[in-house]
Amino acid sequence: MKIALILASIMFLNSNLFAQVASTPAAADSSSTAAPATPPATDSSSTTPPAVSPTDTAPKAAKGAKIEKMIEEKYNISADALAKLRDEKLGYGQIIMALEISKVSGKSVDDVTSLLKDKKSLKDIAKELNLSKEDIEKIRKDIKPVREEGKERKEEKKDKKEDKKEDKKEDRKEDKKEDRKEDKKEDRKEDKKEDRKEDKKEDRKEDRKEDRKEDRREDRKEARKEDRKDDRKDDRKDDRKDDRRQK
Repeated sequence: MKIALILASIMFLNSNLFAQVASTPAAADSSSTAAPATPPATDSSSTTPPAVSPTDTAPKAAKGAKIEKMIEEKYNISADALAKLRDEKLGYGQIIMALEISKVSGKSVDDVTSLLKDKKSLKDIAKELNLSKEDIEKIRKDIKPVREEGKERKEEKKDKKEDKKEDKKEDRKEDKKEDRKEDKKEDRKEDKKEDRKEDKKEDRKEDRKEDRKEDRREDRKEARKEDRKDDRKDDRKDDRKDDRRQK
């Protein structure tokens, strides 16, 4: 029995040793082919700009799209060329000015925009490009409808705002009128209730007066009845006395 236990323990130890030897190469291979450690994450909050809500930029984007479409149609400029000018930090007014000057002077748009970037006035640019007064007047005349269109849009917006304000004022006035009407109705109802109460009080007073009058009448009737009874008693007494005297 002891020999059998010794043999079993020896076999168990040999099987464990074999398993360890067999698993060692696999572990070595897996360690050699393992992916390199990932670098520590950096703080993205210090470099990432704050997110802008789409609802904040939507009205501006729609307005810019309308202006860009107008410029493309009026000056026959491609969307890519217009986007390039916008990338150069030029405003829509400067772009329109540059396109007008380029059309009148025959210079390239890039040449004109370089002058505009130097913050030169229309007169200074006209001198450098040898533009006449007629050319300047033509530029101003061509730009005027665009500016007036923008002014008209602003005026329309102002008018709409004023109309909305006026409508709100009128609505508030109407609401106040309705409130006053309702208050007056409630006051009249309350007055009618008070009047009915007062009428009932007066009616009860009159009823009590009538009751008291009726009670006094009944009392007087009873008093007269009693007086007549007493009179008849006295008459009978007198008659009996007279009868006794005669006898």
